[in-house]
Amino acid sequence: MPAGAIGEIYIGGLGVADKYVNQPDLTAQSFSEDIISRFGKMYRTGDLGRWREDGTLEFLGRKDQQVKINGYRIETGEIEAQLAEHPAVGEVAVVARKNGAGKDMLVCYYTVQGNIALPVLKAFVKERLPFYMVPAAWVQIDTLPLTGNGKVDRKALAALVVDTSDSTLPDVLPDNEWEATLLEGWSNILGTR
Repeated sequence: MPAGAIGEIYIGGLGVADKYVNQPDLTAQSFSEDIISRFGKMYRTGDLGRWREDGTLEFLGRKDQQVKINGYRIETGEIEAQLAEHPAVGEVAVVARKNGAGKDMLVCYYTVQGNIALPVLKAFVKERLPFYMVPAAWVQIDTLPLTGNGKVDRKALAALVVDTSDSTLPDVLPDNEWEATLLEGWSNILGTR
């Protein structure tokens, strides 16, 4: 791609694997012949990027709905699917946003059919998903904004004001001074306070 043009990032060269073990369909989808260096395979990352004028590669985000938060790759669609199974939940969209410290976090936008308390909904998700997939902030809205094609308008969601001031507080407070010190240290390192 020419400098400034957005495209999907492929990784090639001698250090790239050549397949997924025992997954021929995924291998065919993700790997192709390395047409640049001719040293084997190129891996299709699913990441979007562009070459800058100075020759550096700028990462612009994911092509799909996968996000990376605190080192974990998360498919937001998995979270949405679990939440949609609750009978009181209508529509759901989960996106990554910056918190007050500038760190990425998961925000869940949802509609309800009836009445449900947020702690009940959080407990429902915590039973079904690992801790790193539980949204940090929750926003109940009347309807999800849609694009002209009828898909969730994630840019419009990003424009909504979200209170993230208490979204990084732990569910369980420290029991003693040692735990409080440990929490404070990790919170400073991770930028969650």
